[in-house]
Amino acid sequence: MKIFINIFIFFCCFPYLDFLKLGTDTQPNAIFLAAVLALGTRAKNINGPLIMLWSLFGLAFIFALGSSLEYFTTIKTLFNYLSPAILAFVAYNLYTTYNYRISFRFFMGIISIYFFVGFMQYFVFHEFGAFMLNEARGILVHGRGVISLCTEPAFYGTICLFLMIFSLLNFNKKENMIAVPFLLFQLFFLSKSSTALAVLIAAIGVFVGIQVIKGKILFVVLFLVTAVAAAITYSRIKDNLEDTRAGQLLESFIEDPLLIAQADQSASVRLTSSFAPFISMKENYFMPQGFGRYPKFISDMYYQSKYRKLIVPFNLRYTEKIGGSMNVVLFHLGFLGLLFPLAIYLSFKDLLHRPEILFSYILFMILLFTQIQLMHSMIGLIIGVALFHSKHDTTETNLV
Repeated sequence: MKIFINIFIFFCCFPYLDFLKLGTDTQPNAIFLAAVLALGTRAKNINGPLIMLWSLFGLAFIFALGSSLEYFTTIKTLFNYLSPAILAFVAYNLYTTYNYRISFRFFMGIISIYFFVGFMQYFVFHEFGAFMLNEARGILVHGRGVISLCTEPAFYGTICLFLMIFSLLNFNKKENMIAVPFLLFQLFFLSKSSTALAVLIAAIGVFVGIQVIKGKILFVVLFLVTAVAAAITYSRIKDNLEDTRAGQLLESFIEDPLLIAQADQSASVRLTSSFAPFISMKENYFMPQGFGRYPKFISDMYYQSKYRKLIVPFNLRYTEKIGGSMNVVLFHLGFLGLLFPLAIYLSFKDLLHRPEILFSYILFMILLFTQIQLMHSMIGLIIGVALFHSKHDTTETNLV
């Protein structure tokens, strides 16, 4: 059975490998394998967070009946809601029933595959390994990095962050001191993703802020040292990044954070999707919007001259549907979608006293507001594994 579990974990960690040619970025390979494993697993443990995830899928099915999206897109949307539920359910039960633990060597093998493909793309052949993907976008174009085994540099950067979260959940301090720097190296020097970099900086900022509020002296000192170092090295960093997309976006953000959507079309689409549920909370009183209402909602806001710094004409031309994970759930389902963040919080809750897990939780939640689809298999895997460790682990390891 262990070999099948390892194959399942492997597919969860490589969500962009396109073997079925379905025409989607994030592939449902892990979902299909999870369905087989769910039928073959002896025990079928269920608990509060898993019930919440399955309830979200049930709600999505109901809303799909009134979808204004085309049929295939509606089916894809339903698979997005199915993914966290079935993957978290299977991961939790595999860990619980078979006392499974992913080996550090196996995990490092996964990281090394990403590194090898990314290294080959950067230094040898730009299209190396791209035939295994649905579509390869942005390899060394306009200051962007390589994609490795993802469909664009932003997704390569975010997969590094997902793998970092998974590593912090599963391994001890010594092992994480190997895995985490290896992943950060790929993020900074191969992916060069402005999205992933912004998410990482935001997560660090929130984490350090919480520690400072708690009065932890070490983090207060680290915060002050980092702030001084950033001020001293700002000019040098700016010069090194000025020709890259990440550097240009950083410069725009420093000049006026509200205008970053107007500085870059891709950033515009991502930011509008990320903020859409909060706009809906205000304008639609947090009521469910359903499937297919996003383009009209954004158009209405624009022509009512609302949120003009965020919603630009490009959004109106190229926004067919809302993208992302947490923001999708909250926009589609409104207040009912709060089941999703609650399920995640309850999965991490008993581990949050550990600094490295608190950081991974913050990083995970921020990631879910980017353009990462719910079908991204690392989402369900991380929730299931966090839930298992919350309920069954008695030992503690600290990275920080």
